[in-house]
Parts: sequence; structure tokens; C-alpha cells
Amino acid sequence: MNQQLTEAILAAPLRAVADYYAQCLEGNERAMDFVRAELKFDAEQASRRRIGFSDRSLGTMLPHKRIKSGREVRQLLVSIGLYKGNGRETLRGCVTVPVVDESGKTIAIRGYRLDAAAGQPPIVVERQSAVERQSPVACDAASVERQSPVATNGQPAQPSTVNRQGTADLPRAVEQQSSVACDAATVEQQSAIAPNGQPAQASTVNRQGTADLPPAAEPPTDDELILAEEQLLFHCDDRRWRIRGLEKNASLVRLQVNLMVSRDGLMHLDCLDLVKAAGRGAFVKAAAAELYVDEATIKRDLGRLLMKLETLQAERLAELKRPRKIELTDAERDEAMQLLRDPQLLVRIVADLDACGIVGERTGKLAGYLAAVSRKLDKPLAIVIQSSSSAGKTSLMDAVLAMIPEEDQLRLSNLTGQSLYYLDSADVRHKILAVSEGEGISQAAYALKLLQSEGRLSHATVGKGDNGRMTTQRYTVEGPVSLFLTTTALEVDEELVNRCLLLAVDESRGQTKAIQRQQRNGQTCGGTAMLRRIEAIRRLHRNAQRLLEPLAVYNPYAAQLTFPSHKTRLRRDHLKYLTLIRAIALLHQHSRPIETDAEGVRYVNVTPRDIAVAGAIAAETLGRSLDELPPQTRSFLGRLDEFVVRSCREQELRRSEFRFTRRDVREALGWTDWQSRTHLDKLLELEYLVIHRGSNGRRYVYELLYDGGGRQGQPFLPGLVDPERLQPPTHPQGWADAAAKASHLEVP
Repeated sequence: MNQQLTEAILAAPLRAVADYYAQCLEGNERAMDFVRAELKFDAEQASRRRIGFSDRSLGTMLPHKRIKSGREVRQLLVSIGLYKGNGRETLRGCVTVPVVDESGKTIAIRGYRLDAAAGQPPIVVERQSAVERQSPVACDAASVERQSPVATNGQPAQPSTVNRQGTADLPRAVEQQSSVACDAATVEQQSAIAPNGQPAQASTVNRQGTADLPPAAEPPTDDELILAEEQLLFHCDDRRWRIRGLEKNASLVRLQVNLMVSRDGLMHLDCLDLVKAAGRGAFVKAAAAELYVDEATIKRDLGRLLMKLETLQAERLAELKRPRKIELTDAERDEAMQLLRDPQLLVRIVADLDACGIVGERTGKLAGYLAAVSRKLDKPLAIVIQSSSSAGKTSLMDAVLAMIPEEDQLRLSNLTGQSLYYLDSADVRHKILAVSEGEGISQAAYALKLLQSEGRLSHATVGKGDNGRMTTQRYTVEGPVSLFLTTTALEVDEELVNRCLLLAVDESRGQTKAIQRQQRNGQTCGGTAMLRRIEAIRRLHRNAQRLLEPLAVYNPYAAQLTFPSHKTRLRRDHLKYLTLIRAIALLHQHSRPIETDAEGVRYVNVTPRDIAVAGAIAAETLGRSLDELPPQTRSFLGRLDEFVVRSCREQELRRSEFRFTRRDVREALGWTDWQSRTHLDKLLELEYLVIHRGSNGRRYVYELLYDGGGRQGQPFLPGLVDPERLQPPTHPQGWADAAAKASHLEVP
């Protein structure tokens, strides 16, 4: 605390404060650079004219406001305008120039903000003592060259304070004096500063040393949000606001943005959620301190900005929720309709997937495509594709989904445990939710099960309400949704599998050779040309999918259908079988009559051919999933049985006498050690094998107990009705003929 400074201020406040600011300029390179560049003074000239810098340290040199002298000196500074009512220096952050009269008495101090925005005229802060206004005024060159005087309250001065030549008009009491004396510095200046910060032409300086500058530019007062280069801009008087990151908010309950406010080269930047009052309050306080603006002003600006951002966010989210409708050209519509009306549509689908590079996997391709179609039903199908690493499970899923419109699918790499509960219903309803690799769904498996079986999710959590009190908040996600999942795990969550169709990828040697042959063909001229056609094929199917309507599907043969019932899980498998039938009928809607029931619901009917196709797919998918062995282990068992039969015949041994080691298995089957060990352990666990100790007491050898049962032909699901024995039900005239006509079509 400097008692001498306090006494000096009480005696001659303007003089004492100007002298203190002059001391603060020494050593401040940033302020000195401004003096050289803008005021055109070197260090010696600046010292002679007592040019200074308000570095906010004046208050630290004064007695505390709890002390009488501290209160007195602060009240004096407020009364003459050097301090604001909130206790801050009016000229803080400014280069200061004292204005003196002919006798050398300081009658005013002008401050110039550092780092004025490009193209903006510097702000001049001016305050004159009411006691000292009667004296003639001498002005230095800097006073003449600056523009737009501003009162100490931070508001622009009245227009009368600036004349047409841009020079500062003196107080009315002073204007009555006979003449105005100018500081010698006016003749030392050779160039004035133009509003853009560049030296003015020589002609702009008259003989008296005053600069003929253009009128000061009015600050923007645009009160609207402006979108510019992926950011929003907002102007309030001389304050500029910039908003980034609004598009990352997915709901109206959160407005996390990167917010910057600037003024006269000063700025404050922060990242905050504008919905939270605490964050706004902290921003207002910090921004007001940085910009030397009253908190009420920043708070008012922020309130106006928040209202506009909420409106913009609501409009943006409403636009995102609107389903994207892609209009097809007449040619595209005709081509897609021709595909949907093809009598051999299912055969065409498999052939087109073949053309897109997916070799074999006939049942898997057709089942996946039908599951995608079922997204338009009230109870869609779910698919789990299971295989070893690099066997092609993801390729199969990608090939199917490439034929489905992008707007009808949501592809993710990972799901957290709670993420599904906060999805917007519009993002998943009647769409495909695809997740690659089982690890991506491990945390969200429970939510996926509920979403698949019940068609909706409901979640309650505790959060802060509008009144600031904790309250229970409910979130609901409405389905239905069709799931597409892939996994390399041998053991898949039983609760999840019994809700899905389990597809296994062919991992045989023959399939590997076929894939390699396809890869080599892709390097030829013909193969390259085929690759160019793939996108056209996919576009055709996407357009065809867009023409499918979400019609109701009725099955007039439902009462005649049969299904195995010896296990409780067959209750869900029965629904999968029925949904397969409905999906096939829905896919053929444009080749069959569409009827309207008594309640005005438009529907299409199931035919015996639909039932036959569904039965063939169910035999491969549901039959395989009912087996106690994983698909890869079952394949391993079949090849192992062939090896044992061949070896017994060559060695003339009975099966019970034949023994083999893991090495024998690796050499005979060509599988890796990890694959052989994994599947042998699984077969041991389920008692398909028995282990014996070798004669040397160290090596284990195996005996195959499995006798080859259950390998007659392709996998099948017992208990399904023969479609050829279905009796035509009593139908309304019209679609009965179509059903009878369709029943003779070849099943792909």
C-alpha cells in the first residue's frame, strides 16, 4: 500500500493517476508496442508526454476499502469516473494519454484499448473533471488521431463529441474560449492512423496537425444468429459471440457448446452446458472480468443467445427426426417394381448376392435378406452370424445390409450398458440395428434382449428437475427393431440366441477354395467389370426395399401348421418360423392382390409356397440352433467321424479299438492346434469322446464314442407340416386364386 500515492490522488486525482499509469508502462512490452505502432511515439516521447498503461494494479496500491482513507479515495475516483461502481478501474487494460491545459494541469485521461479487432476503430475512453473544465485545453497528437470517444460507462459518447473531420470536440465550456493550443507533438506526427490500422495518406493531415479521418464505423448491432463456416456468430453492440459444437447435442435437455465472447481485442472462451444455471453463472462472472463489462450486460446477452440457441436446436432436432424420403425417378421405380414382381424373386436375390461377391452361403444370404425385410413387421426377426475369425461373417452381414436403404439401418461398433435406453425412438423403430462382433454388445445384451422380445425399452433414473430438486425421470425407446449381430464366440448367450436365427458360416475347405477362386476372378478384366456392376445391383435392391409398404400379413393356413413342442424354447422358435413366413409374403406384396379387411387395414396373404420356403430355411437355422453342439464343433465332429471310419477300414479295427492323438487330428483334418484343442475339449465335455492314457503313461489318446447318428441328409426340423398337404382354406374371392396359382412355383 502506497500512502504517498493515496495522498497525491486525494490532492489531484487525475494528475496522480496519470503519473501512476506512466510508471506502469515501463517494462510492459505489449503496451509499448501499441504506443509505437498506433500512437507513433518512441519510448522517450512517451515518457515526456506521461503516456501510461492501466495494468489493473492501482487498487492494490490503495488502502483497503474497510479503512476510511481507502473508502474516501475510492469514492473520489468513482465520482470523477476513473473507477466504476463495482470497484474496477474504468481504463483497465488501456494505454492512457493525459490531456493537459495551457498551464500543464491534467484535465482528462484518455484510454485506448489494446488489440482492437481488425477493421474496427480503436475505442477512446474520455472523462474530464467537472471542477477543471473551465481551463483552456491543449491536446496532444494522439488525441486528434483517435476516433469514437466513449464515456467511462463503456457506452458510445453522443454524436456531438465527434466532428466531421474525426477530431474530438472539446467540452462546451471550452469551446467558448478564443483558441485551442495544441501540443508540440502534433507537428512531430507525419501520418495519422486510418480506421483499418494502416497509416493514412499524407493529405489527411492538415497544417494544424489534425487528421481528417472518415467518420467512425458503427459497430454491428445484428441480433440474429449467423451461420459461418460451421460456427454460429451473434453480435450485441460491441460484443461478439461465437458458438461451436451445437450440432453434437442430441436432445433439448443438453446444450453443451464451445462459447467465446470478445470485445475490443479481449476475449473469454469456455466449454459449458448452457442448460445448467451454475455453468452460465460462472461464465458470466469470468467473461465480465475479462472484457471489463458489467456482469448484468453479459448476463443479458447470454439470455438472449440462449433463447435463440434453444429455438435453433429444437428446429434442428425436428428436422433430424423427419424420416428422409428419397424420391425415385420413373425409370428407377419401374426397374425396382420389375424386380419385386419377378416370379423367381428369391432366386434372383441369391443370385444378386452371389454377383456381389458372396460365394455359397445360400441359406444364410436368403435368411439375412428376409430378416432385413421383416423390419417392417410388428415382430421383426433377429440374426446372429457365428463363425471363426476371418471366416466371412462380417462380409455376409455387410453384403446383406448393402442392399437395404441407408436410412433404414443403424450400424454401431459398440454399445454401452445404458446407451440403448437413451436412443431416440425414431432412430430404431422399424429399422435394422447392426453391431459387428459380439464383444460390442456384451454390456448391452440385456437391453437388446428386451428390445427384441418386447419391442420397447423403459428406463427410470434420478436427475435434477426444473425446480432444482432431484426427481425420477423416465426414458422410453419404442421399437420394434431388427437385430443383426456377428460373433466369434463358441458359446453365445443362450437368452440371446433363443431370440434370434443363428447362422453359421461355411468354414469347409471347399468353401475356402471357392472364395479364393472368386478373389482371383476379381483381378481379371471380366471380374473388374463385374465389380463395377455391383453398385448398380445394390442400388436396385435399395430402391425395391423403399417400395415395400408396411402391410399387415395374414396366414390363412395358420391352423394347419405344425411345429415340434418337446422343449420350452420351441415356443420362441415357433414364432421365428411364423415370422419367416410373414416376411416372405411381405416381400412378394407387389406380385399379389392387396386386400382391405373390415377395419380398413390393408393386408397381403400367405401362400403355401411361402410356407415351403420358410420350412427350408427353418431346417437350416432353427434345426442347427437346437443342436447341443455349436456349428463349428458339429462340423469338426463330422470330419473327425470320417477320419475314424477311414482309419478303421485301413487298419481293420473296430471303432472301439481305434485310438488317436491331437497330432493325428491336426494332420488329418488340417485344422490348427487351437481349433483342434478347443473342439476336442467341447466334445469331451459333452461325452462324444473318451480319453485314455497311453502306454508310456505320459500321452493322452482319444476314442470316438459318436457313431455317426443324425447325419442323414441336410439338417432338418422335425414336426413341420408338408406344404403340399395343406388344404385351401375358405378365402374371399380374389386372393384365393392367387394363392393357388402361387403354390406351384419352384422353391429356391
